[in-house]
Amino acid sequence: MLGHQKLAEENTYGTTGLNSLYGTNKDLEEELDADEIGSKFNNGGLLYPPSIWELEFASIFFFFFIQIFRLNLGYNANRTEHTLSMIMFMVFTLFGLLFCIYFSFATTYVLLIEIAVGVIAMFFAFMEIIMALLAIIKFKKALSN
Repeated sequence: MLGHQKLAEENTYGTTGLNSLYGTNKDLEEELDADEIGSKFNNGGLLYPPSIWELEFASIFFFFFIQIFRLNLGYNANRTEHTLSMIMFMVFTLFGLLFCIYFSFATTYVLLIEIAVGVIAMFFAFMEIIMALLAIIKFKKALSN
């Protein structure tokens, strides 16, 4: 016996519960069946506004490639002690920070774990900015000597 059929049979006594909303067991079973069918085709019951899912998915890939470029730029800037590259690293870190804020707080559906991971990522981004500023100061001092 399906779970929703059992639920419908349990609610046949009295007018409280789900039967008060749907009237009869048949109405209740039809509504539950429709919900099961609908949840198979709309991402587990989470409805997205038109074109938002595609936009958020594309922004994840864009963020991924920005992060790869940013980390490579910072790695090379640190190894070569190049000031302009380190400044560009900071700019891309700020840009990545905006993505972290967006994914942590502004997407259509945000889980608590996403907020926690986003806050940790923001902390590390701020630390990278501070370290990049210190590196720029050190690089400029090395050039002036």
